[in-house]
Amino acid sequence: MGDHLDRPRYLSNEIDGMAGSFLGPAYDDDEIGEQLTAAGACFKYLDDNDLLDRTANALAEEQAVGWFQGRMEFGPRALGARSILADARSPAMQRMLNLKVKYRESFRPFAPSVLCDDVAKWFELEVDSPCMLMVADVRATSPDDDRNRAQPLRH
Repeated sequence: MGDHLDRPRYLSNEIDGMAGSFLGPAYDDDEIGEQLTAAGACFKYLDDNDLLDRTANALAEEQAVGWFQGRMEFGPRALGARSILADARSPAMQRMLNLKVKYRESFRPFAPSVLCDDVAKWFELEVDSPCMLMVADVRATSPDDDRNRAQPLRH
C-alpha cells in the first residue's frame, strides 16, 4: 500500500475497525417492502438468479440500475452497497446519469468499479484503491483486447 513512519502499511480486515467503511444501517426485505409500499412503488421480490439476470440484461440495454444491499457505506463513494450501476462503455451513459438520475451538470465524473485483478488493465494505477479515493488515467487500450479502446466523452 504505502509507507507511514518508514514502515509499510497493510490493508487487513482483521484490524480494520471500520469494517471496510460499511458503517451505516442495513434493512431486511420486510422493512424495504414496507417503505416501498408506503411510497406507492410497484415492486416484486426476485430470487438471486432472476435478480442477476434482469440486472445484467438492463445493463446490456444501456439502462441504469439502482443497487441496494447490506449495510450502507460511510464516505464519498458508493462502494457496492448503495450504487448506481451502468455500462461504462456507453458514450451516452455519463451524460444520462448526470442529467436524468443525479440532476447535476453533465461533465461530472463517476468512479468506476473494477475487479482488483483487472485495475492495471484499464487504469494507469498499480495499487489497490478499496474506497475509490485515488484518481488514475484510463489506459488507451486494454492489454487483453484492442476492441476495448477508451473513447473520449462526447457532450
